Amino acid sequence: MAYACQLKTKGISVDVIGLDVTGAVAKQLTDISKCGGGEYYSVNSASDFDVVVNNMGVKVNAGNLNVDISGDGVKVDTGDVKVKTDGSGAKVDAGDVKVDTTTGTVPKVSIPSVPSY
Repeated sequence: MAYACQLKTKGISVDVIGLDVTGAVAKQLTDISKCGGGEYYSVNSASDFDVVVNNMGVKVNAGNLNVDISGDGVKVDTGDVKVKTDGSGAKVDAGDVKVDTTTGTVPKVSIPSVPSY
Protein backbone atom coordinates (compact mmCIF):
# COMPACT_ATOMS: atom_id res chain seq x y z
CA MET A 1 0.00 0.00 0.00
CA ALA A 2 2.89 2.36 0.75
CA TYR A 3 4.03 2.19 -2.87
CA ALA A 4 0.56 3.19 -4.11
CA CYS A 5 0.69 6.21 -1.79
CA GLN A 6 4.14 7.16 -3.15
CA LEU A 7 2.88 6.93 -6.72
CA LYS A 8 0.02 9.28 -5.89
CA THR A 9 2.50 11.92 -4.68
CA LYS A 10 4.13 11.73 -8.13
CA GLY A 11 0.80 12.31 -9.88
CA ILE A 12 0.17 8.66 -10.74
CA SER A 13 -3.15 7.17 -9.70
CA VAL A 14 -3.53 3.48 -8.91
CA ASP A 15 -6.71 1.69 -9.97
CA VAL A 16 -7.21 -1.84 -8.60
CA ILE A 17 -9.37 -4.64 -9.97
CA GLY A 18 -10.33 -7.45 -7.57
CA LEU A 19 -11.34 -10.64 -9.37
CA ASP A 20 -13.70 -12.72 -7.23
CA VAL A 21 -12.40 -11.45 -3.87
CA THR A 22 -14.34 -10.60 -0.73
CA GLY A 23 -13.85 -9.73 2.92
CA ALA A 24 -10.41 -8.69 4.15
CA VAL A 25 -8.79 -9.05 0.72
CA ALA A 26 -11.38 -6.77 -0.90
CA LYS A 27 -10.87 -4.22 1.88
CA GLN A 28 -7.10 -4.32 1.43
CA LEU A 29 -7.45 -3.77 -2.34
CA THR A 30 -9.90 -0.93 -1.71
CA ASP A 31 -7.43 0.69 0.70
CA ILE A 32 -4.63 0.40 -1.88
CA SER A 33 -6.73 2.13 -4.54
CA LYS A 34 -7.80 4.88 -2.11
CA CYS A 35 -4.24 5.52 -1.00
CA GLY A 36 -3.18 5.57 -4.65
CA GLY A 37 -5.88 8.09 -5.57
CA GLY A 38 -7.61 5.62 -7.85
CA GLU A 39 -10.69 3.45 -7.97
CA TYR A 40 -11.39 -0.10 -6.81
CA TYR A 41 -13.40 -2.34 -9.13
CA SER A 42 -14.84 -5.63 -7.88
CA VAL A 43 -15.56 -8.18 -10.61
CA ASN A 44 -16.72 -11.78 -10.43
CA SER A 45 -15.96 -13.10 -13.90
CA ALA A 46 -13.59 -12.74 -16.82
CA SER A 47 -16.29 -11.01 -18.87
CA ASP A 48 -16.86 -8.47 -16.04
CA PHE A 49 -13.09 -7.95 -15.95
CA ASP A 50 -13.06 -7.22 -19.71
CA VAL A 51 -15.87 -4.67 -19.32
CA VAL A 52 -14.02 -2.82 -16.53
CA VAL A 53 -10.70 -2.79 -18.40
CA ASN A 54 -12.33 -1.58 -21.62
CA ASN A 55 -14.14 1.22 -19.78
CA MET A 56 -11.04 2.29 -17.83
CA GLY A 57 -9.04 3.11 -20.92
CA VAL A 58 -5.82 5.09 -20.49
CA LYS A 59 -5.40 8.27 -18.49
CA VAL A 60 -2.20 10.33 -18.45
CA ASN A 61 -1.60 13.44 -16.37
CA ALA A 62 1.81 15.04 -16.84
CA GLY A 63 1.88 18.62 -15.64
CA ASN A 64 -0.24 20.66 -18.03
CA LEU A 65 -0.97 17.68 -20.28
CA ASN A 66 -3.98 15.51 -19.49
CA VAL A 67 -4.98 12.66 -21.80
CA ASP A 68 -8.03 10.46 -21.15
CA ILE A 69 -8.75 7.62 -23.57
CA SER A 70 -11.74 5.77 -22.19
CA GLY A 71 -15.15 4.38 -23.04
CA ASP A 72 -16.55 7.79 -23.93
CA GLY A 73 -13.84 8.88 -26.37
CA VAL A 74 -10.61 10.83 -26.19
CA LYS A 75 -9.98 14.02 -24.25
CA VAL A 76 -6.75 16.03 -24.43
CA ASP A 77 -6.20 19.13 -22.32
CA THR A 78 -2.94 21.09 -22.25
CA GLY A 79 -4.34 23.99 -20.27
CA ASP A 80 -4.42 26.17 -23.38
CA VAL A 81 -5.83 23.66 -25.85
CA LYS A 82 -8.68 21.22 -25.23
CA VAL A 83 -9.62 18.43 -27.66
CA LYS A 84 -12.54 16.03 -27.20
CA THR A 85 -13.70 13.21 -29.47
CA ASP A 86 -16.52 10.82 -28.66
CA GLY A 87 -17.36 9.01 -31.88
CA SER A 88 -19.70 11.78 -32.98
CA GLY A 89 -16.92 14.10 -34.12
CA ALA A 90 -14.39 16.32 -32.44
CA LYS A 91 -14.33 19.60 -30.59
CA VAL A 92 -11.19 21.71 -30.27
CA ASP A 93 -10.99 24.71 -27.97
CA ALA A 94 -7.75 26.68 -28.22
CA GLY A 95 -8.77 29.89 -26.52
CA ASP A 96 -10.17 32.12 -29.23
CA VAL A 97 -9.88 29.41 -31.90
CA LYS A 98 -12.65 26.80 -31.87
CA VAL A 99 -13.39 23.85 -34.16
CA ASP A 100 -16.53 21.68 -33.95
CA THR A 101 -17.00 18.67 -36.25
CA THR A 102 -19.70 16.83 -34.31
CA THR A 103 -22.10 14.64 -36.25
CA GLY A 104 -25.30 16.24 -37.42
CA THR A 105 -23.78 19.67 -37.77
CA VAL A 106 -21.85 21.42 -40.46
CA PRO A 107 -18.21 21.61 -39.34
CA LYS A 108 -17.58 24.98 -37.72
CA VAL A 109 -14.34 26.89 -37.38
CA SER A 110 -14.21 30.09 -35.38
CA ILE A 111 -11.14 32.31 -35.41
CA PRO A 112 -11.30 35.92 -34.12
CA SER A 113 -11.27 38.54 -36.87
CA VAL A 114 -11.91 35.84 -39.47
CA PRO A 115 -15.40 34.95 -40.76
CA SER A 116 -16.72 31.57 -39.60
CA TYR A 117 -16.70 28.75 -42.15
